[in-house]
Amino acid sequence: MRRTTQPASRILPACAAILLLAAPAFAARDRDTLTPEAWDRMVHEAGLDPAAVDNPLGFSEEMTAFASDIAGVGDERERLLRLQRHLFDRSKSTFEYEEQVTLTAREAFETRRGNCVSFTNLFVGLARSIGIGAQAVMFHRRSSLDVEGDLQIFNTHLAAGYRIGNRALVFDFFNLQSEREFGFSLLDDRSHAGIYFSNRGTDVLRAGDIDGALHWLELATRIAPGLGAAWGNLGVARRRSGDVDGAIEAHLFALELEPYEHRALANLRQTVDDWTDRYLEDRGWTAADVPNDTAEGLTVAALRTIADGYTHRGCRIAREASKLDPASGEAWTARAMCLLVRGKNRAAQRKLATAVVADPDCVEAGRLAEAVDDLMAIDRKTR
Repeated sequence: MRRTTQPASRILPACAAILLLAAPAFAARDRDTLTPEAWDRMVHEAGLDPAAVDNPLGFSEEMTAFASDIAGVGDERERLLRLQRHLFDRSKSTFEYEEQVTLTAREAFETRRGNCVSFTNLFVGLARSIGIGAQAVMFHRRSSLDVEGDLQIFNTHLAAGYRIGNRALVFDFFNLQSEREFGFSLLDDRSHAGIYFSNRGTDVLRAGDIDGALHWLELATRIAPGLGAAWGNLGVARRRSGDVDGAIEAHLFALELEPYEHRALANLRQTVDDWTDRYLEDRGWTAADVPNDTAEGLTVAALRTIADGYTHRGCRIAREASKLDPASGEAWTARAMCLLVRGKNRAAQRKLATAVVADPDCVEAGRLAEAVDDLMAIDRKTR
């Protein structure tokens, strides 16, 4: 799986031809694996057109014929093992690993290429095409950090699995890493789809296609609104598109879902820096033009301090600004921003209400209040 943000980003590739029998107990749930009809209903309920949203685990008639021929007869374990052996026999089947190519099961079947998400989709899709309810598996490990330009890339592990009683049979692919793993979990189809769409968004974002990234990442957050990484990635894409308000909203929700995710916090702080740049540009100021002994100067200093990671100090400066000029909507908005960075969303709402009362024409207060209202609405939907 690959998840990316900027400058503190997350990308998750990896995957090896190892069969693993693991002991954790799993209780099968109908909602974990979706039939094609259930998938269409889920997409429709997310406010999307099922005809326009491909199921990453969907399969074709050609895949069914292929899997039936290879898997043969026998119990499900035997059939999956035959399928696995065929896919890893280079004399019979080839699959070229390409880290930044994320494909659906159908696409991977047709092209025989892609990353571990693509291969997982292929294997699960083939299994389901012959009536075996395989699922994606997420491994848990300490994230390892790589650097690619201004991106920080974090790796974890994705494979395919199948419940057998209270145990899980795991098919692990393309093991390019040596990190120790700390267990795994079977993914329900909705979560897996969110990861897939987020991965597609990451691929095109790295390639510089911001519009494409926005498309895929919006899909990810609509299908799996509880996936913090997808919101973080969406914030990056919005920021790169120039949508500072939308980026702040997305980063705030990523932090709402994962309060201790320091990479999401770093992205939010960088976006606060962009917010401050816009504050100056709207007034035709440069940094040298800001009068230090005014509420405006203290507001800029507070926001810059927050962006630098000194949140409590930034709060103190914003408080001084609002005391110096209680009618400054910008100063109250800076106080709200400080509270948002600290995860105190409701307190931030109260400060924004004060900002609007103090200065009904404060553009910054209106922008941030709209973002926070959207944040609260999304939060209610995911609970």
